[in-house]
Amino acid sequence: MTDIYWKNRPDSKKLANTLIREKLLTEKEAYLALGHQKKSIQRLGTILYTMGFVSTKDVSKALSVHTIEAIRETEIKNLFILPGGSVPPNPSELIGSKRMEFLVQYLEKNFDFIVIDTPPVMPATDAILMAPRTDGTVFVIKSGNTDRKIIQDVIGQFKTANLPIIGSVLNLLDMKKEGYYRYYNKYYSSYYGN
Repeated sequence: MTDIYWKNRPDSKKLANTLIREKLLTEKEAYLALGHQKKSIQRLGTILYTMGFVSTKDVSKALSVHTIEAIRETEIKNLFILPGGSVPPNPSELIGSKRMEFLVQYLEKNFDFIVIDTPPVMPATDAILMAPRTDGTVFVIKSGNTDRKIIQDVIGQFKTANLPIIGSVLNLLDMKKEGYYRYYNKYYSSYYGN
């Protein structure tokens, strides 16, 4: 993990300032690294440990504090959320990165259940790339909107890649339109009576 994208990050929370405050980096070293960062496309964390100013462990430790601060508590007891933020230029690259691996490991250590919401499987590969980092996948299928052949193909892709499937949710089902209403009404009346 070499960086966290945090829009509007206060100066006091920036990586260099955090490392200086923890006496892991001098102001002179930070100045040199920041100057080098302006000339390159590398992340500051990478520059800092490449130049030998700090260890990768120190960078990860400082950044994990920011991860903790990004997790938000909700009004529901014991339910927390980690907002996704803006879409990065190459989401699939981020999903396969060491940063994502670090984040998932951190979350696994601190939470009992983790639900990761990804974009739909068909237009993007994010769900397929993220699936190996999880215990299983739940497909959410919009009723009347997705062709059954496409669903079978996606499930086939997951099975071919040995990615565990927990189940599926059929969302926005119109019971009257789909003919289920008559079936359940008939079943309910015969079982419980009029």
